[in-house]
Amino acid sequence: MVYFEKTAEAPASLAREKRKGENGSYREEDVISLLDKDFCGKCYICETKRPTGINIEHFIPHRNNIDLMFDWKNLFLSCPHCNNAKEMLTRKQDCTDGFLNCTVAEDRVDECISYRIEVDSRMISTVRIATAEESTESTRTRRIRNTVDLLNEVYNGTTPIKTLEARNIRTLLLDEMEKFQHLLKDYKTTSGKAHEETSEKLKEALRKNTPYTAFKRWKIKDCSIEF
Repeated sequence: MVYFEKTAEAPASLAREKRKGENGSYREEDVISLLDKDFCGKCYICETKRPTGINIEHFIPHRNNIDLMFDWKNLFLSCPHCNNAKEMLTRKQDCTDGFLNCTVAEDRVDECISYRIEVDSRMISTVRIATAEESTESTRTRRIRNTVDLLNEVYNGTTPIKTLEARNIRTLLLDEMEKFQHLLKDYKTTSGKAHEETSEKLKEALRKNTPYTAFKRWKIKDCSIEF
């Protein structure tokens, strides 16, 4: 999960559809197109690029509240796997404080949480998501913990079906991280022009429009690399 800056102006269809009340649709073409652009074609939670399933998610559940239903700031692009995981966690009483919002810069979603993937001797992968800042009892801390719990469930699964879906996501994540590891190796072992070219490729790989950016950025932190 990384920060995305959403387009300030809401798609025109939202105001029109809101006037229809519960019969209106927040899934019009202009909404879907702008969400796809703002979130760089990624599920905002797991960061899978171009997921085959797409949901228009309400960050704060609307529960038939028309204002929340058609609030542009409340609409996010997610995959069904992540949307369902978040919905199940939201129902839990200990998640009433909500989650970090990746469209709010102050929430620092890719700084206050660490993102790592490990592979054991049996070649079984596990994602480790953890809080990366000092814990103080506050609403923000609880939101961080809720987000950590959500991400761990998304990448590792809980039910048999969710575990299989999570494994498929980890396969894509591992493929992306393997390519990134090759870039890091080249960065550390080259010099001169080759080093400069690899440095530019690394910077490109760290952009928010790439898959699983948070994991790659955290790998850079673990390697103490600064550009």
